[in-house]
Amino acid sequence: MKKTMTEAEKNKLLREKIQQFLHADPMDVIGDDTILELIDLENEK
Repeated sequence: MKKTMTEAEKNKLLREKIQQFLHADPMDVIGDDTILELIDLENEK
């Protein structure tokens, strides 16, 4: 995601990703990319 985002947009996206992550079925495979994206978003703050 190279597009510049405002803090509000970043926070909204992060919340959505975390909600998806928390509500994911344990049987679903959550890839390393998803985890890395969450970490990247956190680090951008």
